[in-house]
Amino acid sequence: YAVISQDENPKRNLQFVWTANRHYRHIEFRATFIVNDDVFWVSEKSRLLGDPKAGPLPLPRNRVTAPINTDECGNTKGCFREPPGCIEPQCLYILTWRSEAATIDFELGGLADSSIDRYVAVGLSEDKYMGDDTVLTCAHNSETGRTEIFLSYNTADPKNNIPVPKYDVNPSTGGHYDTSLYPVIVSEEGSYDNGRLRCRFRINRDLDTKKRRRITRFIQRRHGLSVEELPLASANRIDFTYFSNSHGRATYSLAKAHGCLMILAWIFFASIGLLLTKYYKPMWPESRMFDQKYWFLGHFNCMATMFIITIIAIILIFVEAGGYSQAPDLPQKAHPILGIIIFICIIINPILALIRPSEENKCRPVFNWFHWAFGTIANVLAIPQIFIGMDFGKVMVPWWATWVLVIWVIFHIAVELTLEIHQCCTYKKNKERRKKWEREKREYPKQHFPEPQPAGRKFKQFMLFLHIGFTAFITLFMIIVIAVS
Repeated sequence: YAVISQDENPKRNLQFVWTANRHYRHIEFRATFIVNDDVFWVSEKSRLLGDPKAGPLPLPRNRVTAPINTDECGNTKGCFREPPGCIEPQCLYILTWRSEAATIDFELGGLADSSIDRYVAVGLSEDKYMGDDTVLTCAHNSETGRTEIFLSYNTADPKNNIPVPKYDVNPSTGGHYDTSLYPVIVSEEGSYDNGRLRCRFRINRDLDTKKRRRITRFIQRRHGLSVEELPLASANRIDFTYFSNSHGRATYSLAKAHGCLMILAWIFFASIGLLLTKYYKPMWPESRMFDQKYWFLGHFNCMATMFIITIIAIILIFVEAGGYSQAPDLPQKAHPILGIIIFICIIINPILALIRPSEENKCRPVFNWFHWAFGTIANVLAIPQIFIGMDFGKVMVPWWATWVLVIWVIFHIAVELTLEIHQCCTYKKNKERRKKWEREKREYPKQHFPEPQPAGRKFKQFMLFLHIGFTAFITLFMIIVIAVS
């Protein structure tokens, strides 16, 4: 709706009276002035007209808040910053506080170079996990150009962020905000400039967000779970009455243990067990231990160890996450789903092994196909599953460690291709040796003839030891990286 003047006479001053047909809260008028087709002004804005029943006026636009002074950290105010010892323009994240008798002064800043609405938030929590937390958010609205503080509350189950009002609601005023009824935010200022958000605000110490009426004025987009997106949690509890100079982040030991065990289970034990059953059945034909061939003992022990370690790792991550937990976005969203599929496969295969028919039984080929199918599905899914798991922020694996794992995958594929080619090249020779051995057994049944050694056995032994050695090195290296990062 607009008031339009079509009178072409020159004018210096026009006055209008507007009667609102409903409650609009704060009002900003806009006007367009046209001199001719070439000279005009569009959408000129008036000063903001405040509604006393609608809370305080929004913060002014385009005013840059002064940088946060880090020289006072540990002396006249407390600080938590990352990286340690940074000055504010170079800090990835910084929070400072100064406690008074009834209020606490905060300064909150950080890098926020998103192309859409930007925010930096701090959660006041009893532990390092999301849930039952008060959240103070410094947010920049790209549409209005204003930066201000918002208050919200993180629920524990389900995990949601619920906005709450900064001011109490007075029923006697028709449900409008009344700043005299004990505001949470006493004062605030903020700005967004050159990719950096910065807010200064004062809050009342007696803060209980769970008891406040909830509203939906500001919807905070959920953060991701990758290394760059997972919220930074302080390594220790912080007392706002002390001017401490804190830094460092909390570690998630169970998540790291889960990652280390999965690397050990699937990179080391599963890969070796897979090679033994695919390429080493003809090896060491006359050697036995506990009446079993070496390849079978190696395969069985590797896969049994992998099974036990995987079960332990799954239990640890369920304890860490408090049960089955699903990530909000791909690819992390696929991680628990793939994990369940792999878990089902490794549960079925030992059960099949317990009912394995003899080699002469006509059902043996059916068993072999099912055993191969479930084992292959688990192994094929395990590698991308590990790559996805390394992207989770709780494990805190550096980006370059992914390329170390890529090198191992390329190495493993190269070993398998080499053994496959070698097996094809020696197939005819091994077949002739086998036929000769079987013929001799038939012709002289009472005489013992040792099973023939496969052709190129020294090369195959070398490839096995090479794979075990390199895989052991990569496994140990990745475990150390995960543990210390």
